[in-house]
Formats: sequence, C-alpha cells, structure tokens
Amino acid sequence: MKGTPLTKREQEVADLMARGRTNLEMAQALGISPRTMDIHRTRIVEKLGARDTGQAIAMMNQKMLAEANARIEDLERKVRNLTKLVDCR
Repeated sequence: MKGTPLTKREQEVADLMARGRTNLEMAQALGISPRTMDIHRTRIVEKLGARDTGQAIAMMNQKMLAEANARIEDLERKVRNLTKLVDCR
C-alpha cells in the first residue's frame, strides 16, 4: 500500500492531522464517526510508509514545507524577470 496516492477524503484527513487536530475533532469536522476517522488515519500512515501517526505528520509537514519553498523560489524568479523587464524600459 506504500506509495499509493491518498484519496480525496484521506487528503482532507491528512490536512487536519497536519494541523494537529484530534481524531474526535477531525471526525466532527468531516461529519464522520470516530471509527471511520481512525480507519482513514491508519490508511494514511500505511500509504506514507510511516511507522506511526507522528512520523506521518512529520512527513506531511516536510512535504508542505518543500512545496512552499518551491513556490517561493518560483515567485522570486518571476520577480527577478519582471525587474529585468522594468529595468529595460
């Protein structure tokens, strides 16, 4: 199961997990039972190849930081290009 993409629901759960929500808070936010919430959380841990929820959260946070840094670098590149265009005029 490791490496299998997360479903849309699992992505929603993963986002709440990364924000530090408890199982009960996540279940209430998504309108599902705590048991269903636990099943989603377990599948996320398995799909990420993590040993536990804490490691899964750390992996998700690391991925989010890498994506944010990539967006920042892209924006910085665009600003440099725009600055060059303005300086040419």
